[in-house]
Formats: sequence, C-alpha cells, structure tokens
Amino acid sequence: MCENIIFLKQIYDISGRLIKAEPNFGKILESKKVSIKDIASKSGVSIGTVDRVIHQRGEVSEKTRKKVLNVIEKLNYQPNLIARSLASKKKLRLAILLPNANSDNEYWYFPQVGIKKALNEIHDHGPVVHQLSFDQGNRKQFLDQLEKLESLEYDGLLSAAIFPDELGEFIDCHRKSKSIILVDTNIPGSGIDFVGQDAIKSGHVAGRLIELLTATYDKSKILIPKLVSNPQSMPILLKRIEGFKQYFKSVENPPVINEVTITIRSHQKSIPELQEILSQGYQAVFVPNSRSYLVSENIPTKINMIGYDLIDQNVKLLSEGGIDFVISQQPERQGYMAVMRLFNKLIGKTNSTMQYHLPIDILMKENVENYINKQMEFKSDIGY
Repeated sequence: MCENIIFLKQIYDISGRLIKAEPNFGKILESKKVSIKDIASKSGVSIGTVDRVIHQRGEVSEKTRKKVLNVIEKLNYQPNLIARSLASKKKLRLAILLPNANSDNEYWYFPQVGIKKALNEIHDHGPVVHQLSFDQGNRKQFLDQLEKLESLEYDGLLSAAIFPDELGEFIDCHRKSKSIILVDTNIPGSGIDFVGQDAIKSGHVAGRLIELLTATYDKSKILIPKLVSNPQSMPILLKRIEGFKQYFKSVENPPVINEVTITIRSHQKSIPELQEILSQGYQAVFVPNSRSYLVSENIPTKINMIGYDLIDQNVKLLSEGGIDFVISQQPERQGYMAVMRLFNKLIGKTNSTMQYHLPIDILMKENVENYINKQMEFKSDIGY
C-alpha cells in the first residue's frame, strides 16, 4: 500500500546547480534514473543534441535548446558527474590554501571537516590534493604559500580571501589556466566562484538583533570591537560592520556606534584596553568575528552581545546566556560545497561562475544544541 506524502521536487540547471525546490504531493513511487537517451526521446532530438545543450558546446538553435531544457526540468535530470569523471579517466588535482586551525583560531577547523567529507565522496576518483596553510594574521606566510603554489601541479584551487589584494593578484595571473573557488571571504567583482555568507546582509541581521536587544533605551551606545591578530587580515569583518551600519541608516533613532581595533597576541585572555573601553557605559556589543568569548572574559557584568561562529567557547557562553545571539555561517557546509563545486567545474565541464550565499542562521541558547547536532546532515545544494 502506498502512503500519501509531501516531497520536494528539486530542479537543477545544466551545470548541476539546484535552482528551485518546490513541494509536490503524491505517492511513493519507484524511482528511475533519467538518462540523456530519455531526454532525447522526450524532446524529439538526437542524443548528440542533448549532449551539446547540457555541456553548452556546439551549435543548437534557441528553440531546440529551450525545448531540451524544458524536458530536463520536467524529468528532474541530475547529471552524475562522479560516474562521468570515472569514465573520463581524468586525474583530479586540487590545491587547498586556508588558514591554520588552532586554539586561537578554532573557526578554520570547521571548513576542513566539510572538505574532508567531500574528498571522501570523490575518493574513487583518486584526487591528488595539495594542502597548504598559513597563520591567519601572517601575511608573509601567506605570500610564501602562494609562491609554493607556483611549483605545484594542480587544476583547481580552493582558498579564502584573507589577504584580498595579494590573492586577487595571484588569481588574475592564473584565472585562465585554473579553476578557482573562494570560501568564507570573497573578493567582490573578481568574477570568481564563491561559497559563503553575504557579509553585508549578515551585518543587516546583526543590526536588527541589536535593535531588538536595546529597544528599551532612549539612545543606546553600541561598541564594535575588532579583535584581530593582524589588522590587514579582516576584510570580512569590515563588510559585516558596513552592513551593520547600513541597517541603522533607516532607523528613526539610531544608536551611537563606536568602532575600535585591538591587536591581540596568541593565547591572550586579559585585554586591558578592551576592559577600559567596556567600562564607558555601552548598552550592547557587536563582535564581527568569532571572538565574542574574549569580550565576555573582559567584562565583569553581563552585556547585550551578538557575535559569530559556533566555536566551543561561544557555544558554552551562548548556552549559559553570556552571549544573546550567535550568527552561524555553516563553515562545514562551505568547505564541502566548495570542493564539490570544484569537482563540478573540473569534471562537469561547466565554465559558469557562481556566487552561492548560504543562509544567515541565528542561534540562541534555546536552539543551539539541536542545531549543532544537525550540522553535518547536509548534501551539496550545488549538485554533482
């Protein structure tokens, strides 16, 4: 007996990216893998024509192309790029250049979790992977690793624009010969694939949350402490702050906002400069990176606070009520999707460029435990 169910009909574009998911009502049916032959038969064209439409090569009339794409959508065709890559015998060579994950910078552990999950899934293809890393605040180390990349053989690069000017220059030299994708931190206007959060919009969200937390004050004072190891390596912080300030431009009674940049040492906990600033009567603090826990450790009483990233110290504080909200950017999923996108580009023969913005997740003590338990239950929205 079949049960009635509700399910999502997933529609992919010709590069394999999910472009629409809509609810369908129906019964549990036996699934059948759609082939190019099925698409050709339904479209009334040859297999070769379907192949040219899917891979965007050769000459196909606009009328025929639309007809084939319409059938692809109706049949919910999903190209099996992994099987295609195995058949092609092409060697997959990747380079990954990301900051070190350590006790001072725990955040970068999470993208690596997603990267490993993706590499596991394409293991049968036998990828050759060059893993390079650098201390996030160390520009010289980053430049040394870029120089090392010049001596390696690889076809696809996954990196983050921690030092956007230097990485942008490197990309300009290699964009024609390499497939490149950025995670976490983008280079606006670069024309390079990106998987991560829209930093401006996440700043808007933080602004709205701060507004809610300070609604009872006639005129609130907000502190934005930029706690960094190197002031040159904070492009994403500046974008979040830009979005935060943009939000309050449309508010009738905007708060007084004070920004301060404090350079911190490795393993530093006590920050006298921050303690002095926090004693000046602020109603709320917006921490635009993962170091909310450091603010909490340097203030004697509870203060309204919003920060980023579910590193262990922030999770503990969030659960205890020391932080009001944490904005998560799903770093595990970023790493996973970035690898699968590179795989798509190298094996799927797509030349399209994509900016994939992940949801802006708002966490509080009431929902953080369940959220963490579900973190690795995902698949690539980009498709294979």
